[in-house]
Amino acid sequence: MATTRSRKAAAEPEPLVGSGLGRVAYDAYRAAVGGRSVKGQALPTWDEQVQDNPDVAAAWCAAAQAVLTATFERNS
Repeated sequence: MATTRSRKAAAEPEPLVGSGLGRVAYDAYRAAVGGRSVKGQALPTWDEQVQDNPDVAAAWCAAAQAVLTATFERNS
């Protein structure tokens, strides 16, 4: 059983830094475009994006963090 557990744990994605910000930004974008990509395909939920496309999810986190940083720098 321990081998099965360790394999499962290894398959789980690493937690994303700033995932709260990334989720907010992604969910807002997804809502703004009616849940569809520019090609008309259904956009995955945030949880699906994290699981299936962790690099895309990480990019949303980085973009959200950049907006937050720029906002605070400008207002300082």
